[in-house]
Amino acid sequence: MADQIPLTRALRLLQQLSSGNWFTMAQLRDLLETNDSVRTIQRTLTAIEDAGICLERRAVAHGTHEVRLPSAFKVPPHLLSSDEALAAIILAQFGSQFAGSRVGQVLDGLLDKLNQLLPKEGIFANSDLEDLREAIHVRQPNQIRHQSSGGSGWLLLLLEAILERKVCEVHYQRLEANESRSFQVHPHSLIFHQGALYLLVWHPRYQSWLNLAFHRLDNMAVLSERFQRQEHFRLEDFLNGSFGIWAAEPVQVHLRFDAEVKAFVRERSWHPTQTHEELPDGSLRMSMRVGLSPELRAWVLRWGPHVLVEAPVEFRDELHRQLWHAASQYGPPPTSL
Repeated sequence: MADQIPLTRALRLLQQLSSGNWFTMAQLRDLLETNDSVRTIQRTLTAIEDAGICLERRAVAHGTHEVRLPSAFKVPPHLLSSDEALAAIILAQFGSQFAGSRVGQVLDGLLDKLNQLLPKEGIFANSDLEDLREAIHVRQPNQIRHQSSGGSGWLLLLLEAILERKVCEVHYQRLEANESRSFQVHPHSLIFHQGALYLLVWHPRYQSWLNLAFHRLDNMAVLSERFQRQEHFRLEDFLNGSFGIWAAEPVQVHLRFDAEVKAFVRERSWHPTQTHEELPDGSLRMSMRVGLSPELRAWVLRWGPHVLVEAPVEFRDELHRQLWHAASQYGPPPTSL
């Protein structure tokens, strides 16, 4: 990095010192990644003190000394660039999933701070928007309706448990179960999928993976005990074998979509392994290696008469039975519309 002008150097020094830690002159020079000498750093610190900002100093070994800012001193934050502001606003819109919770409150506070940090002459200066939330909206029409706010503070605790590799004791109620069960898990990842949040955990007792729906947690505690993450675990690899978040043994699946829907099928990325082949009759064959999970079954069924399962045969027969049963509930076909 080129030598810095005095003002830039002073601001960067203040930013480092605002952590409250003690630094030697050599440490400050290295943190700034500058060609400045230790003597130049010392002169800049003296100029900062001459400007009325008090620094604390103390002597250390070998005739050197350390310096820090008093804890009460606050360095003004850097302003956001327009691109940084836009990225933060896009991310904050996912907060609608956590409305009313501690995370939602944090995200609301983030947007309030964005309003203060944006450059006065930046991209939003002439937008006539009273609230940055009007600039973009992420809609989740199928998101889970939380019946209580009991777990509103658990999300940040879970994220900390994942990062710090701490064992969690969870009380979890399975769908349609009358009572919740208590067990210990090793939390590995949080997954936001189709309007709901899931916790991917390793169950050490049964040596298996579980996907726990966040909204079905009745209670949770982060324990002091730490765990070792599963060797070679990568979330992307784990999810590549499934169509959504529910894992199943991957098999080769071939689906034939008719010409009416093939453009819509082709324009989206449904699975990382998908490939497309145009057929002579104008239809489209999609092939992918994926587990035969309930999510895949539901996705294929939504296409109704516009898709045919070519392989595997057992998957085709299973959907055939489901479609036959669904049609039978309506009785004979109507003679007229």
